[in-house]
Amino acid sequence: MTNSSTVKVRTAGALKTGVTNIVKDFQAEHGWTFAASFTHAPDIERELAQGSCDADIVGLMDNAIGHAVEKGYLAPRRVPVGSIQIGVAVREGADVPDISSMHYFTEALRNADTLIYTTAASGEYMVGVLTRLGFIRRFEDKTIRYASGAEVNARLAAGKASREIAFGVATEFLANKNIAYLGPLPEEIEYPSPYEFASVKGRESDAVSAILDFLATEKAREIFAATGVN
Repeated sequence: MTNSSTVKVRTAGALKTGVTNIVKDFQAEHGWTFAASFTHAPDIERELAQGSCDADIVGLMDNAIGHAVEKGYLAPRRVPVGSIQIGVAVREGADVPDISSMHYFTEALRNADTLIYTTAASGEYMVGVLTRLGFIRRFEDKTIRYASGAEVNARLAAGKASREIAFGVATEFLANKNIAYLGPLPEEIEYPSPYEFASVKGRESDAVSAILDFLATEKAREIFAATGVN
């Protein structure tokens, strides 16, 4: 099968590394490729609602995909690819705190020089966690927030203090060689985010189906898993 026109796949940035690797493997297997673009999930949801999304396939969290299917923005077929955890990271070579239990996790928070996370969804989740633990106001002076995971990564990698901790989506930490990903939050507060793909309503084609079929394979699952989508 060949493709005479490029299929466009648009996903949330959390899936960027996995989708980039999927493109390479898909091309090796099928002999043609597709174009991938990445942005914040709310931007894709807004584009779908406004009818301005120029992608053929989108990748979002399962609740967003379900809502878009119900509204008729997306075709009914939904392809789950795994979940992404909010996790913990430090600068490569910095002190590594124990986060294996809530007890040790809270100790790590108390002992940290700096806490770094976003103003996006993962950061807002951490605000909720720190509020429930009674730490949100106590740690204001050592908390830094940025608009994106990329900015969090850059700040963490450039840090000098020995006990700086960042929180964010696992896929973005794992993609940065200057950062040591320690793992997900403790079980009591973990936050897995399931992701799915679906085609934009009216954009269905044999080529689109071929890409969705590939995303549903065990091989694709393994590629995503290597990037933190499990």
